[in-house]
Order: sequence, then structure tokens, then C-alpha cells
Amino acid sequence: MCVSLPHKEAALALAGTASEAAHAIGAANTLTARAAGLAADNTDWMGVVAALEPHGPWAGKRALVLGAGGAARAAVFALRQLGMEVALSNRTRERAERVARELGARIGSAADPWDLLVNATSVGMSPAAEATPLDAALLRPGGLVFDTVYRPLETRLLREARERGLAVQDGLAMLVHQAVEQIRLWSGKRADAALLRRAALDALRSAPP
Repeated sequence: MCVSLPHKEAALALAGTASEAAHAIGAANTLTARAAGLAADNTDWMGVVAALEPHGPWAGKRALVLGAGGAARAAVFALRQLGMEVALSNRTRERAERVARELGARIGSAADPWDLLVNATSVGMSPAAEATPLDAALLRPGGLVFDTVYRPLETRLLREARERGLAVQDGLAMLVHQAVEQIRLWSGKRADAALLRRAALDALRSAPP
């Protein structure tokens, strides 16, 4: 079973067993029915790594993650695996402090220097596609902006970042690569990421606005 926001932390609590990654992240996006009960896993973090690796190397660079939910937890975990220094910003500071403490990040803001900005909130997701989690004035050239939202494929955040000369990465890459890992967990087979992306693009184009 695929688990989407805002249920990823609850999914982990519901499961009888959890993988090391899901336990460390504190959220699950994948539930598998086994004889002993539900098993939780997290493939989101692998999707983040796969989406960002072509833009690397990232070791020693600075990241700012917006959000403190299940997607943000997976993103922080992934960025730490890539060797990055990670700061977290969220509307509710208390929640951000808890995530930062548990995953080895710190509290920061968009005013701080960063090489990578990750939007791990739902802000900008259709139908509220003109919303943005960050004022465009804080988008400084030289970095990469990665939005985990994939509907629309180019969010307002990505559009404004591109217009200001920043590199951008859409959220579909994360979705596709985490799905590759889910399919491997459930079937033992390796799916073709390019084929999955084409199918996802077709589905997005045919979906109502």
C-alpha cells in the first residue's frame, strides 16, 4: 500500500514492524501486508537521493528543507546520507525542532546561505497552484531548488526560481524513483524509471486541473 501525506507518520505507528530506514526517519510511505501483520518501509528518501544525485556532488554543501512532516523527514534523512549540512524551517517551530533533533539537522531560515532548497510541504500543490512556500526575493542564483510537489509539474516556486537563474528539479523524479523501490519491495523486480515517468506524465496531462 502506498501512503501519501498527511498519513506517513501515522502509517509507521500503525505497522507491526518497520525497516531501519522507516524507523530512523519516523515516517512510512509504504505498507506491506505480511503473515505477521503490516510491515512499514520508507522509499521516499531513496527517491530524494535519486532525484538529486545527477546535480551533485552534495557532500559538505548546505541544504534548507521547508516543512516538518513525513516528506520533510525523508528529505532530511536523504540529505544527511548525501553528506549535507541540513537546516529545517517550518511554520511550527516546535515540530521543526523535534524533527531536527531526531534526524541530525538544525533550525534555519531561507535568509541563511544554502546550496539546495527543498520544499517538502504541500504548498503550491494543485488546486492551490499559485501558492508558494517562499518569497521569490529569497531565491538567490547559484543554488538548486527542488520541489517535492509534482502536480503541477512546474510549481510557482520552480517557475520563479528558474526565472531568477537557479537550477530546478521537479517532484516527479522523487515520485518515480520511490515507486521503483516500492515495486522492488513488492515484486522483487526492477522497474524502468524512464517508462514510469512517461506513464506518470501521461496521467498528469489527462488529469483535471
